Amino acid sequence: MLDPRAFAPLDSPAIAGFLLRPRKEWWPAPDGATDLAVPVAGGASLLCRSYAARPSSPTVLYFHGNAELACEYDGVARLFQELDLNLFVADYRGYGGSTGAPSFTSILGDAEAVYRYVLDWRASQGLSRSLFVMGRSLGSAPALALAYAHPDAVRGLIIESGFGSPARLLAHVGMPLGEDEAPQVEAASQRMVKGITVPALIIHGANDTLVPLSEAQYLHDDLGSREKTLIVVPRAGHNDLLTVGEQRYFWAIDRFLEGKGW
Repeated sequence: MLDPRAFAPLDSPAIAGFLLRPRKEWWPAPDGATDLAVPVAGGASLLCRSYAARPSSPTVLYFHGNAELACEYDGVARLFQELDLNLFVADYRGYGGSTGAPSFTSILGDAEAVYRYVLDWRASQGLSRSLFVMGRSLGSAPALALAYAHPDAVRGLIIESGFGSPARLLAHVGMPLGEDEAPQVEAASQRMVKGITVPALIIHGANDTLVPLSEAQYLHDDLGSREKTLIVVPRAGHNDLLTVGEQRYFWAIDRFLEGKGW
């Protein structure tokens, strides 16, 4: 199990202000979707949204980027449903209808609560417990943490526009950690990434300037997974990857999940 305390330097006000941008917006779930309040440590609650395909279909547990909300995935969810996938989008503390205040360490710790909630809730509904985890940008951190912690239960990992080294990413954007903090965070990141063994798919935009393509290559190379693939979307940046490369994006996900034999 990952110890989030190793990433405590990322909770400093300056770093958190860059990594976390909560917004308090929410709207009703569309037909076929359900809003679920997931209890987490300290009495907080995360309002998440589940989009249904078929009861026997696997679920993609999805962690979004830093200025996004779970309810904003209503349109994208339909594209996952066309691949016969249930989509469960997790929110973070202070985002959307969720309570509490967000921090990098709480996002990592809360991911475990969300993971267990999803499995228990689906079992109570008589639904398939087959689960993949996926993270976009900031969401790559909790997705990686779950893939590391549950190699026997998570069937695969998908990372979109993500990173495996917060310390290296912060240095890239001109916000380097201190001399004592950077080695601590980097060592914890490397232990996690190298300890992941589940099959992995990494999708990244060739023109991403916020999280450069080199981060995707580092992540691909460092993952302990024997089965891992890096898909680069030409002309795509950080926030337009799905718009620019929708066909390649979902082709890659479809091929990846199809290879898991579900």
